[in-house]
Order: sequence, then structure tokens, then C-alpha cells
Amino acid sequence: MLESYKRGLAYRSKGDTANALADFQKASALPVEDLTTRENALKNLQQLIGSEPPVETPAKPSIFIQYNDSDDEDVVKQVAQDLATEYNVVGQPQLSAGNAIGNGDVRCFRSVDFKDTTKIADLVQTSLKNQGYDKTIKPRDLKDYPNVPPGQIEVWIASLRLSKVPAQVPPSAVAR
Repeated sequence: MLESYKRGLAYRSKGDTANALADFQKASALPVEDLTTRENALKNLQQLIGSEPPVETPAKPSIFIQYNDSDDEDVVKQVAQDLATEYNVVGQPQLSAGNAIGNGDVRCFRSVDFKDTTKIADLVQTSLKNQGYDKTIKPRDLKDYPNVPPGQIEVWIASLRLSKVPAQVPPSAVAR
């Protein structure tokens, strides 16, 4: 079991917490005759357990919607209604001086929320397409803002002025 303790020290020095924990747990079960190694293993185990970051669990998303063009208010309100069938949309969409990236994006501030962010981006894109706007809405993981609560997601929609999909005109209606 002394080997487990030494291997645990090596893993810990390399930053391999999972393997270090496993080896220190084995070494902490040493017989009483090897009390010093056992106590050292227990100390290392406690230090590692105390230093592990807490595991975050996804929170129910709360969606805030921002848009850049006042002419898009009705379309954005419909996007909010479509999202509200599955998610909590907080307040009314807000006209913002901030900028969407590209055609628009959906931002999460905690990596644990990225799965929901991807799904929400797809729903926003579908809602816009159903209203005649062909936009690619991208999910973005802004990675672990400690002051932003888990589940807070922002939808940013860029101006829709130039993205209306023209109605399809049947070839027979085109004058020759």
C-alpha cells in the first residue's frame, strides 16, 4: 500500500486529481502498523477533497432578449412568445445599443448552460425562419462568469432589415 501513497503523490504533483484521490484512498486504508503513511495519505486526501471545485448543475434557463433595430420589435416579440412555450422569458425584449455578433447569438455565462443555449439558438433561428428571416443564430459559451447565476441566458438579435427571404414566385408568373 506504500506504493499507492507514492503514486498518489506523483499524480497530485502532475495535477491528476482523480487518480491521486483513488491512490490516497487506498493508502488511507493501510494497517495501523504503518500509521505515518496512513496519516499522510489522509491529510493529502482531505486537502484534495477540499480543493476540488464544486460541481455545478444546470439551472432552469431564464432568457433575456436583446435586439438592435426598433423596426424588428414585432418579429422579436414573436420570438419571445415562441421561446416562452418552453422556457422562462424574463420581461419584454429590450432594444439595446449593444451589438449582436453576426446575425445574432445566444450567450450563456456558465459552461454548464451550453446545452440549453444550443437548443435555444435553434429555436430562435426556427422562429425567425417561420417569420421569413433566414438568419444563422450561433450559441456562445462565454465561460464561467462567477457573478452571473447559472441558467441566465441572453438572446441577441441583429437587425433584420436585409434578411427577409423573398416570397417564391412561380416560374409561370414571370413575364417573358
